[in-house]
Amino acid sequence: FTSQLVPIISETAGATLPGSAGVAMQMARDAKKSKEAKESSNNIFDGDDLTTVLVVSGPSFTGKSDLVKRLIDESEGKLIAPKYLDKVADPIIFEQMEGRNGILKFDTTGRYGLTKDSLVNAARKPSESGENAGVIEQVVVVDADVDLAKKLTNVGGLRL
Repeated sequence: FTSQLVPIISETAGATLPGSAGVAMQMARDAKKSKEAKESSNNIFDGDDLTTVLVVSGPSFTGKSDLVKRLIDESEGKLIAPKYLDKVADPIIFEQMEGRNGILKFDTTGRYGLTKDSLVNAARKPSESGENAGVIEQVVVVDADVDLAKKLTNVGGLRL
């Protein structure tokens, strides 16, 4: 109803309408402007700070690891493997993360651990200026069993 009044009253209708009708009018106008700005952008994920993660999940021995390796090798740097925390190189942080159940997954040797921070910070983010200027956003590819896939759904800062 309020949007039908805009052509008649003017663009400032939200400021003159009382109470929730005015607030709703302003919110609708802001949403429209935001949508138009996103549509004119080249990257559909502009404006958020989420790290995009491609989760390859399934039962053991189905070729997940081979698929992940091949995707990364053939992506020309667009797809990357997650960075793991090294127990030998950084034993104090590793122990702290292990004590807080902050390690999402251990490798088969137990030396390396996948953490939330290592996933969130794995990919380079594009920026207008600075060292990543002109860099396309990278996507982290994770070889995940069912348990890790469930854990990843509870990790903030990721776009799965």
